[in-house]
Amino acid sequence: MGIVMALDAFSGELLLAIILGVSITSKFDVWAFRISGLIALLVPGIYTLIQSDGLESHLRWLPIAILTTAGVLDEFLDGLSDRKYFQIFKYRPILEITMLLTVFMKLFPLTYSFALLSFDLGYLTVAKISLRIKEMTNISVVEKV
Repeated sequence: MGIVMALDAFSGELLLAIILGVSITSKFDVWAFRISGLIALLVPGIYTLIQSDGLESHLRWLPIAILTTAGVLDEFLDGLSDRKYFQIFKYRPILEITMLLTVFMKLFPLTYSFALLSFDLGYLTVAKISLRIKEMTNISVVEKV
């Protein structure tokens, strides 16, 4: 992930926003996630230092701020998803909708919106399959999706 962030500014902005959103809401609850998040931030930083004469960055802070806010909102609304009228938020749609809006604002190419949506659909599919396996085998694979 850090290499992708270093080599592609659009990916870097999106992944940085996701890492910041998860960090702000304290959802990095497993040490492996904390370490991988730190590495994902260090690799592009080190790459930037090696490739240039200083901390010159090609990241745009407006898209990062917009997507970070969407990520924080997603995490907050996910906490309300157990209520009757908020169940849609367990799928965390705010970031995907916001990403699509940034495409219309000409901040990102459309392919990045498709990539994010594909990743999230894959994530949800794996979670559903894991839940089904848990139900069939009575083994604790996933706690909650």
